[in-house]
Amino acid sequence: MCLCIWVMCDQRYREGAYTLLCHSCIQLLQRVLEHVVDTGVPGGFMEAGVFRGGASMYMQAFLVAHDIDGVECSRPVVLADSFKGIPPPRTRQQDQKWTGSHAAGLDMVKSNFWRYNLYRPNLQFIQGIWVVTPAVRLCLQQHGRHMGEV
Repeated sequence: MCLCIWVMCDQRYREGAYTLLCHSCIQLLQRVLEHVVDTGVPGGFMEAGVFRGGASMYMQAFLVAHDIDGVECSRPVVLADSFKGIPPPRTRQQDQKWTGSHAAGLDMVKSNFWRYNLYRPNLQFIQGIWVVTPAVRLCLQQHGRHMGEV
């Protein structure tokens, strides 16, 4: 079983923000993480469309703060993104205004984890326009708002 959170909050760009999630969406993520851990649901966490990695950093910080599996954090946290901004739409009918926006780059995302001492071996990065399922068991998947296809 994998719980999927599809974020539909107002994602106004905030300069310097690590995430586009609004406060209520972060609170929802917190409640879901608590439920997953409290009930012993197995599997990793995934964010698809990561921007600067803020939601994934939050998931990782939750694992570290709650000492889940100690320092090594065996529960995977997977970040999937092109790391080049929002890709162009596949059809003419889709909105093109977001194409290329919200580009952070893989190195910037990784450095954000290092900055807050959250970089651990459990982090996995899938770079590119991905259409495959990661090779880990997931229990939580968080999608960015502007995903063209899921």
